[in-house]
Amino acid sequence: MRNKILSAAIGLGTALGLHAADKVTFAYEGLNYNILSEADKTCEVGRHDKNAQLSSVVIPETVEYNGTAYTVTALGDSAFYGNGYLTALKIPETVTVIKSCAISQTLRLFELRLPNSVTEVEPRGVYGNRSLYALWISTGMREINREAFNANPALTAIVIPEGIEIIHDDAFNYCSRATTLIISSTVTTISKMAFAGCSSLTNVKIPGNVQEIGNEAFSYCPKLATVTIEEASQPLKLGSDVFGHGIYTANPNNDAWCRLKTLNLNRSWTCTATDVNGLPFSKRSTLQTINIGEAVSSI
Repeated sequence: MRNKILSAAIGLGTALGLHAADKVTFAYEGLNYNILSEADKTCEVGRHDKNAQLSSVVIPETVEYNGTAYTVTALGDSAFYGNGYLTALKIPETVTVIKSCAISQTLRLFELRLPNSVTEVEPRGVYGNRSLYALWISTGMREINREAFNANPALTAIVIPEGIEIIHDDAFNYCSRATTLIISSTVTTISKMAFAGCSSLTNVKIPGNVQEIGNEAFSYCPKLATVTIEEASQPLKLGSDVFGHGIYTANPNNDAWCRLKTLNLNRSWTCTATDVNGLPFSKRSTLQTINIGEAVSSI
């Protein structure tokens, strides 16, 4: 009898658990939503069909379901993935998270402003948008996740706002038309291949607060001609091939190699490369000017 009661209790618990895990979805004024928490009365924007003719979308701060108001706090996984009609998207200040592929592979989205309430964009959250040429990143973020904004080929400028401290691997790689890169003074770490393939960049300024730049962070940037490393008391730690693959410098047509012409060096540096070909400034046949600042104590 005891075993039967125990089995029944386990079965009931399992059933309740499955029910609790079920995602409650609903539509409100033409958009899909998923309930995140009944206790907190929060929800996220749900997934939409690629062919949904959404055009200009304004996401409200609150929506209603069965007479109850829910606050929109996230854009869910693949919310607008692959949409061919979305041209504009306004996100409310209640949203804190842009989940994976939420705004990815769209065809006609031209501008995107992330409200300063957003604290996280998950990997590939804003990825591969063919027409996205203007992007405003939230000042509420402290880290830019791996691949968060990569492969947006129409993007013309990348501006890292104050407050961002870490730019993770591949964060902006292959944003191939970006001609401007502004890195804020709060950034301490630029990780591996963070800006690799930004093939229209002509100059890069590394703020003094940056402590480390990972392997190949600016590789495949063939137009990168000027690098300025701003003053700091501590040496800058550089990974291998930070400014392109030195091993390819014998072939100036190889797009892995940035054609560095001017180096403004205002601090000492170290490098983790074990091969001379991986050093950041060696074998640069195009280098014409080297300006060494007073803060550089040794080479």
